[in-house]
Order: sequence, then structure tokens, then C-alpha cells
Amino acid sequence: MRVLVRRVVALAEERPGTGVSRVVIRAGALGPGDADHLREHFALAARDTLAEGAELVVVRTHELVDLLLERVELEGDDR
Repeated sequence: MRVLVRRVVALAEERPGTGVSRVVIRAGALGPGDADHLREHFALAARDTLAEGAELVVVRTHELVDLLLERVELEGDDR
């Protein structure tokens, strides 16, 4: 989850003055835990970063993947 949060933060840092409001991930058959478990770990990994407080949306899939970053929604971006 820390790797995911670092990616999300890097995307937010590309647009100064923004924060992360929502992160959408796809959790496949190889992904760990249920959605609540993933949200807990995301919240811990995001603490004291631009992603702190962001909503994590988990979309379940039967694909043979672990976790895939689908979308990052930023707040405060006027573009």
C-alpha cells in the first residue's frame, strides 16, 4: 500500500496546490484482504502525506491481478 500511496502523492505533487480527494483502485483475485482492510492500510500509509483523508474506492474484479491504480482525483486544481 505504501507504493500505491507514493504513486498517488507523486501525481498530486505534479500539480502544486492540489490535494488528493479520491483514489480508485481495482483489486483482483490476487489482491489482499477485503475493501475495509485495504482502506485501513491506505489510511495508515497516507498519514502525513497529500493523500491523507482521501477516500479509497475499491473495485473488485476477478482478474488475476493484485492491485491496480485506476484513477486519482485531485482537489484544488483549477485546470
